Amino acid sequence: MPSHAKYRTATLLGSGGFARVFSASREDTSITYALKVPFSEEVMPGALARMRREIEVQKTLEHPHVMPILDAGDEGDWFVMPLATGDLEHLATSGRVRKDNHALIENIIKEVASGLQSAHDHGFVHRDVKPQNILLLPCEDDPNEARWVIADWGVVRRPAGQTTMLTKQQGSIFYTFNYSAPEMFSETTRATAAADVFSLGRVALRLLTDSDMNFDDLPEGPWRDWIKICTQSEAGRRPQGMAEAIAQLERRLRPRGGGVTREIQARLNEEGDQVSIETWQLISENADNTFVYKEVVKTSRATAFALGSHFPDQAQALCEGWSGCIMKDFLGGDGFARYDTGILWILDVVRGMISGRHYMNAEGAAKVMFEVDNERNQFFTQGRILDWLSELDQPADEYIVRALQDSGRAYWYKGHRTTMTSALIQDELNS
Repeated sequence: MPSHAKYRTATLLGSGGFARVFSASREDTSITYALKVPFSEEVMPGALARMRREIEVQKTLEHPHVMPILDAGDEGDWFVMPLATGDLEHLATSGRVRKDNHALIENIIKEVASGLQSAHDHGFVHRDVKPQNILLLPCEDDPNEARWVIADWGVVRRPAGQTTMLTKQQGSIFYTFNYSAPEMFSETTRATAAADVFSLGRVALRLLTDSDMNFDDLPEGPWRDWIKICTQSEAGRRPQGMAEAIAQLERRLRPRGGGVTREIQARLNEEGDQVSIETWQLISENADNTFVYKEVVKTSRATAFALGSHFPDQAQALCEGWSGCIMKDFLGGDGFARYDTGILWILDVVRGMISGRHYMNAEGAAKVMFEVDNERNQFFTQGRILDWLSELDQPADEYIVRALQDSGRAYWYKGHRTTMTSALIQDELNS
């Protein structure tokens, strides 16, 4: 007789990658629960281990927005949870969670993020955040109240030293293409909290659009901006945890008096040359804001160099967003001074990237620099960039040559008779 025989199972509620969930009740109570039982090892190898992992994590967290475990088998071969009203996918499809109800969607995202932050604080990464794993639990004391919880922790990544490698077959079963971060398909055991941030951003996209999750259907506004930054393909360019992600959402939905420019201005004044990663993240998210740009170019060359050296992903995003701002400086009557400053500020960022050996980032930022510099064909900035090119050597020269080629602007530098240290760059300028 199975150890969960004290529960009378009634209805199969659903099946997942490694277990089935039944409605169940006990003889000594009238309450209906959800009973989760793994598939047999013959049907799904590793199912029992995943259930034990799920029990371990959910008992460790004990957070109001993490699905609680009420009872479990001594061998970890079953467990009992409260019976949910439904999962988020079903509730969205049925119209109970409408895409125009932004207040409800904000509440869902924040409650789920709260549960995930608790997991991250304990060193866990969920790795399978999706609407089907977000459930609505009615409150015991008031049936008119409910809370959102994150469930299904069977593929959780545990802290370093406790992880196990998923096989390719298991990965194809347990990860959901529409919601899993790109790194989940190559380095599953190295996934960080940023992978859950990506997935939660995709959940928000699902709730705010139709089920086809077309980003282009999102209107311009704070939600679109937030989802875009959360679902960057490179993990380092996303918020690195739920607290940061929700802080960014809050800033977008409710900008402080004076807006983001004043906040950045205050941060830069307070932090001086030691600009924090949080400030650079905020700046890079508003890289196409001309007023933000005008504040940032006032900072020192040493600040630009440190940004490229220490925070290359934010630096590249900032440079890529600045091209339009620099051109507005030139065309808007602000003169050549700040236009030149903007170009040379990016040059110092690229120098910092190369110093920190962030060559791919340097290539992307340098491409922007070449394109914008040559758009207006100013001899002063071209001369400064040419001096820098003449000093470059391996291995950075390979990446910068590609940036020259991709920008299509190498010809602007060919008229100068400067001798290059790098044979690659010399050949490119002589070609």
